[in-house]
Amino acid sequence: MRLEEYMLKCGYTPPSVINPDGYNRYPAPDKGKGNKAGWLIVISEECAVFGDWVSQSKYVWHANMDKMSHTERTAAYECAIHQAERLKLELQQQQEEVAHQCQFILNNSEKAQDSHAYLVKKSVISFGLHWAPHLQGVDNALIVPIYGFDDGANTLLQSLQIISPQGDKRFFKGGRKKAGFYPLQVREGKDVRILIAEGYATAASLAMVQPNDSVYCAFDAGNLKDVALSLRKYHPFSKIVICADNDRFNDKNTGVLAARDAANSADAVCIVPRFETEETGTDWNDWLVLRGYIGTKEVQS
Repeated sequence: MRLEEYMLKCGYTPPSVINPDGYNRYPAPDKGKGNKAGWLIVISEECAVFGDWVSQSKYVWHANMDKMSHTERTAAYECAIHQAERLKLELQQQQEEVAHQCQFILNNSEKAQDSHAYLVKKSVISFGLHWAPHLQGVDNALIVPIYGFDDGANTLLQSLQIISPQGDKRFFKGGRKKAGFYPLQVREGKDVRILIAEGYATAASLAMVQPNDSVYCAFDAGNLKDVALSLRKYHPFSKIVICADNDRFNDKNTGVLAARDAANSADAVCIVPRFETEETGTDWNDWLVLRGYIGTKEVQS
């Protein structure tokens, strides 16, 4: 029996994409809309452990489980649970070590200048970014910190995103991106809106034209929901707006689909940039530049 089939048999809907080298999170059954209580650890091609945090259920899948005796299954179960706990602890320790490395890099880096080629290209400014002459194979590297919430409402550094002058992006090796965000500007007040966008340039564009709003970067479409749910937890009464990328030239409009899913899960609203047929833009940075709300002249002044 395949892993996906066994998960369905146990009442769990498997994630659409399974990471074989990491910790997978997904909605658990009967736990509320948008939950991430389900977890899955792939130990090998023939073994995996999954369950959920609320019921504390744990299930072990083996590719040959139908051919095992009761004794063999019991032994395999205990071995798999032990391996899963070990892998989870190793992953957590690795991510904590990487977070310390990233903090050291930030402490010893310079503040980014608005004249960095990527920022000029996107017609945006630096909202507290850092810069390094060379980092993980990138020269003239723009550094975007990735934060996450601790058990309270405090933010902790998780990792870094590294952007080249040409716009190539990569995440710090071994760091935790999941549910991570970068707060470009944070405003206080019960009437303050919270805007969430995928990439830094799009979020910076929004921060430039909406100075009274809080603005967060979620880094990619797959991270929008986790970031939105985290912010909703600590801002239960705020209006949250997911500012979608409009991937209209792709077969599947991932940006819009992910943004709508995040909005539905976090009791937020979703806004999508609309373009004329002859226009080439796909996100809010493109939309604002095309309509003259931001531009190179403003950035360089």
